[in-house]
Amino acid sequence: MADYNVGDVLFLKTTGEPVQVLALDNDGIKVRRPIATRDNGILHNTQYFNAFELETDAEKLSRTLANDYAEYNRQMKLVEMTSPKPALAAEKVN
Repeated sequence: MADYNVGDVLFLKTTGEPVQVLALDNDGIKVRRPIATRDNGILHNTQYFNAFELETDAEKLSRTLANDYAEYNRQMKLVEMTSPKPALAAEKVN
C-alpha cells in the first residue's frame, strides 16, 4: 500500500476530486468524499478506494504537466504541418 497517512488529502485519478483519508485498511483506503448536490449543497460520503486509484497533489501536478506538455507538442506539430513555409530571399522571383 502507498505511503499515505490518516488526514492526508488525496485526489481520485479518474476525476481529480479531492478526498480525505479516514482510515487505512487491508481492504483499501477509507476516505471522506465531498459530493456537490443541487438541492442540499455539499454532502460528505464515506467510501473505500484502492491505493492505485488515488494520488497525491505532487503526483497529480506531475501527471497534469506531462499531459499538458504532450498536448502542446501535438498542437505545435499540427501548426507546423499546416502553416506555409516562408520563401527564402534567393527563391523570390523579381
